[in-house]
Amino acid sequence: MAASASYRIYASLFHVPAHLASLPRASPWLTLRLLLSRAPALDLIDKQMHAVRLDAKHRGLISDLSQTPRMFASWVLGRWSVVLANADDAKVVLTKIETFEKMDFLALGFGTTGRFLGRNVAMVRTHEWRGQRKVINPAFRRGWDTRLFAEPARHLIAQIDQLDGRPADVADWMQRVTLDALAGAAFGQDFQAVRQGNKSDMLKTYDAVMKGITSPVLLLFGKWGRWMPSVRKVENEIARFDEYIFAIIDQKVAEIRARGRDEEVGEEEESKMDLLELMIRAQMKDHGQSGGSGGFTREELRSNVVTFFLAGHDTTANSLTFALYLLGLHQDKQQLARAEVLRVMGDDAIVTPTSDNASADSFPYPSNMQQAQLTYISHIVKEVLRLYPSVLRIPMRDLQSPFTFTSTTPPVSVPKGTLVVVHSYAIQRAKEYWGADADEFKPERWAKLASAPTAAATAPDGTDGSATTSVPIHPGAHNYTWIPFGGGARTCVGNAFSLVEQRVILAMLLLRYTWKVVGNEAALKGRPRTAPGGGLLHAEGIMIEFTRRN
Repeated sequence: MAASASYRIYASLFHVPAHLASLPRASPWLTLRLLLSRAPALDLIDKQMHAVRLDAKHRGLISDLSQTPRMFASWVLGRWSVVLANADDAKVVLTKIETFEKMDFLALGFGTTGRFLGRNVAMVRTHEWRGQRKVINPAFRRGWDTRLFAEPARHLIAQIDQLDGRPADVADWMQRVTLDALAGAAFGQDFQAVRQGNKSDMLKTYDAVMKGITSPVLLLFGKWGRWMPSVRKVENEIARFDEYIFAIIDQKVAEIRARGRDEEVGEEEESKMDLLELMIRAQMKDHGQSGGSGGFTREELRSNVVTFFLAGHDTTANSLTFALYLLGLHQDKQQLARAEVLRVMGDDAIVTPTSDNASADSFPYPSNMQQAQLTYISHIVKEVLRLYPSVLRIPMRDLQSPFTFTSTTPPVSVPKGTLVVVHSYAIQRAKEYWGADADEFKPERWAKLASAPTAAATAPDGTDGSATTSVPIHPGAHNYTWIPFGGGARTCVGNAFSLVEQRVILAMLLLRYTWKVVGNEAALKGRPRTAPGGGLLHAEGIMIEFTRRN
């Protein structure tokens, strides 16, 4: 009896469903071992992909290990999912949003993660998303004044100046500067994250939450681990972080009501409002002061503010960290980027030791028009996002009806309820799409793409965050081979915010300094250390030595 029960448990956890049996896969034991050992994110992904390629080659699906199978099976939390590593199927999943619904974290067993993320515009299912997007759209349908990012960058420059050539933990500084930029744009507040000697309690709490929700205990035990001490600790940290978030929301609501919520404002005044105020005003206008049955609840406001934290500063900080890292390794590309800033900004970029703009608090920054002309820097940002996307795999989708994927031979049919994952990291490094140099940092590849017929037919005007002479950022311009912001109707609403912010901060640092990577041997060899987990990518231990330009 005991043996029979053990077998049933084993089969329920590890048995591959018949409809996925033909797909290559990594062993669940490999995944378990990597998770329990807290393997760095890139190591985990690469070892899993190596195992998948070995199995695919054994099955005759690929001819050598440099190729990526278009589809494979993956095990997590006792369930198997279909993982798509090809652009054709990625497009289908990301555009058929009612067939491939967002996953319900709570239903799958990721209760703690689900409670932290809540019901926000990025995670809710389509019928809820349409209502939330209607309220959030006004907050994002506008350009972003470069002054929003220039002031935090000036504070950053002041701090780097004080290092006097000592190496800087660049991931820490990028997290701080992007948090200050987010606080100003999203909440109308100054968190002073850059200027504080130590991290604020709020940021420490956020870091503890992010570390906790990616722990092996949660990934492996799900809802059964909620009574474990480590999980209860994460729950307590989430409650603490909620206190900070609700305080921000309540303060903003009080400010709006004090000014009169029905007050009509013009476009100029509205353009100066922060995101949270625009969201609250849109909700009040659409549903009345009582909130109505279709308006944002206080909890939904909280969930979307959490999303701003995650997508508005954490992911952008990651991209900036890797941009500084790669430019520190590739001095020739750093020089090309600096030359572009000097050319585009012209006289505005002239700084001498005795000029008024020599101090950090008056250091020049690109105007709205100038940042949109920084084509090469845009290519750098896009290449960084291709190589090191902040979200390695687009969150799982829950298949709502039986579906047949036709990109493989033979086609693969899967039943309703199958979990489907788009592997953005694998797609964006696949030699099938990016050539033999897919793993190399080559911003110039985007200049070639910009002259391609498909790109020329969809030339950007800058309103989506693209440089006006660069390749558009929407996935359709790349046939869904570049998807760091997702794609389809539910693409990341903050992509323009992130791209403008990265261009401004990089331009200002290029004007002020030259820099190089120092210290960490792995980073110097082109393999930076990353935090454990397989969802979000975080660089660790990258040290940069900044030298002020004459």
